Formats: sequence, C-alpha cells, structure tokens
Amino acid sequence: MKSKLSLVAILIVVTIVSCVYEIEISVIDEQLKEQISSYSKTGAIDYFIMPSSEAYGNIPNQDPNNPITAEKIELGQQLFF
Repeated sequence: MKSKLSLVAILIVVTIVSCVYEIEISVIDEQLKEQISSYSKTGAIDYFIMPSSEAYGNIPNQDPNNPITAEKIELGQQLFF
C-alpha cells in the first residue's frame, strides 16, 4: 500500500512539473516570436518564411538589377555539385 501511495505521489509531482514546464515553454515561444517579429521589415514573423521553391521573385534581399531565375538556379546547382 505504501509503494502505491508513493507511486501516486510521484505521478502527481511529475504531472504538475510537466504542466509548469509546458507553460514556461509557451511563454518562451511567444517571447521568441515577438523578438523575431521586431526584426522583420513588415513587423510579422511571416517575413522570414521562405517562399516555395518556384517563387523566385518572392525571395527577400535580391538585387533588383539581377533577379534570381530558374536558369541561374540550375547553373548554380551544376557548378556546386
């Protein structure tokens, strides 16, 4: 009986600790999202999400006089690999 009571007590403590840990993680996640958003030019975290692989015009920080094209991507792959 004593071992069952000890096991129940341990389970309760583990449950409480895990709940507190999850709350701390969610607070940290929100703080991280706020910090990332503060560094984006648009004020949104979506600014840092890369576009799909075919949307070359949406890739940030491009030289407007030398845009990324499919041909340049293919040449870069051939030279790299």
